Amino acid sequence: MPGSSKPLRKLMVAIGGSPDKFRAKLFPTWLLSDSAKVCYLAMLYIIASASLIQSNRWVLSVERFPFPDALCITQQAVTTCVAWGLFFAKQSWFPTAEVLWNESGLSALKGRLTSIGAAYAVSSFCMVIAYGDCSRSVVAMVQDCNLPIVFFLTMYLGIDRLPGIASLTIMGAFVGSVMVSFTFSPIRWTQIGIVAEIASQMLLLGCIVAQDIIMNRQQQGVMLVDPRSLVLLVAPSSLLITTLIFLSSHFGRYDLEPYWTPFVWYWPFVMFNGVLAFVITVTTSYIIKYCGALGFLIVGMLSNLLIVIGTSLSIHGLNEMIHSRFGCLELSGFILASCGIVQYCIIKWHPDCFEPGSHLHGFLRAYRRIYLGISGKTEYSIDICSAESHERQHLLDHA
Repeated sequence: MPGSSKPLRKLMVAIGGSPDKFRAKLFPTWLLSDSAKVCYLAMLYIIASASLIQSNRWVLSVERFPFPDALCITQQAVTTCVAWGLFFAKQSWFPTAEVLWNESGLSALKGRLTSIGAAYAVSSFCMVIAYGDCSRSVVAMVQDCNLPIVFFLTMYLGIDRLPGIASLTIMGAFVGSVMVSFTFSPIRWTQIGIVAEIASQMLLLGCIVAQDIIMNRQQQGVMLVDPRSLVLLVAPSSLLITTLIFLSSHFGRYDLEPYWTPFVWYWPFVMFNGVLAFVITVTTSYIIKYCGALGFLIVGMLSNLLIVIGTSLSIHGLNEMIHSRFGCLELSGFILASCGIVQYCIIKWHPDCFEPGSHLHGFLRAYRRIYLGISGKTEYSIDICSAESHERQHLLDHA
């Protein structure tokens, strides 16, 4: 019968024994595990971040649309319009927002959501000032400090309880990232730029920690917010504050006319830039939901490392980097930071493998568990197989 699925089903049974076994062979279970989903989110974030950086560089060139403050407003506007458009089209995609929309529960979260949006808007404008007055290396080195600060803060407050070896991996990632950032571009900074960058990172850290609390660690009696609803409810306040800052900086100057002509010519590219910003915002919320504030900072550091090392390799080439002092320093930092990030992720996902005083054996146990998971086996099944083989050998010996 044309269109029938029986031939395909027979083929699946012939190859795998059953459709379920065939799908298990084609798509191993570890590809659909929680760890794999986090990896997919991290990959999406890295790709979207690299694309947004290239889009910003192209759009903000002098001959196109050289207005970073207006681009910030456009990104916030696109994020708000897309999020609320999807909400009115399919409210079930936003569980928390649907409940708050139909009931009077928004007042319990209104202050926090408004604060997050306002802090993110101010942070974006401070970042614009920092990028204008400081070189990329200085900005990146200040951003690198976020990781150890949040790590030791969460450990001190008892939010995360990890083995002591985790602090060594975090410091290795931090030192390696600073080495990469230091060698990326010449050091150039001003006092205003440094102050703006520090203020931007403090506000950004506040936003990240607040999102972690709202989605994962809300107090009793207050509803936990899902990632899509968080983006939906935070976007309007962020757009409002961004617009107010932009208009107040141009109040009484009557200098908005130069903005319109470039925008009319390049609005499709500006809108595409806003869509990329929306993707990054949603991905950020999901990463914070599944990995927490520290996990998001690690993903952000990994993204910066890959972007920087990719840019350096595309400009100078591997051979030139290996034979230059700064190139070797950058490659060494990349290797050190990558190893620190990987080892921390192993500790985070398998904390029960690590016991006090046996960190090396803890890593070996974690590596073994990862290998068994990838190969489709479990430690329990390995023990059962071993016991069955011993029993079979015993019966053969006494037959």
